[in-house]
Amino acid sequence: MKKDQIKNVDDRKIIGVLSDKKVPVGISESLALHLEQKDRSYVCLPFVVEAEHLKNIVMCLKLMDIEGLVITGKHSKDIIKYLETDMSAKEAGMVNIVKRNGSKLIGSYLVEDNFIKNATEFFKEN
Repeated sequence: MKKDQIKNVDDRKIIGVLSDKKVPVGISESLALHLEQKDRSYVCLPFVVEAEHLKNIVMCLKLMDIEGLVITGKHSKDIIKYLETDMSAKEAGMVNIVKRNGSKLIGSYLVEDNFIKNATEFFKEN
């Protein structure tokens, strides 16, 4: 691998897909493809975490240089107690997307219709 290729990988923003079991391939691949079409500066990584380790992974993710998360499975309801949330997450009682705001992780809920497109826009907002 050439030095300039390594730099390009290092400059990418990380979007994690957090699940309690094997990450649904469709979600991570669709989001990754959609983000790459819009902007090649993103990479999607799966994070498979058992429920009893959810609090610890949230603490670790706050320390990592991660742009945000897509939350799947039962973690959508369980993670809400470890995050700050916006009104959409409070109303839904769950979080399916998280964005970094400084040292904070802010949970939100996006409706399932056009989720990939809406998630892309969500991560691109400042």
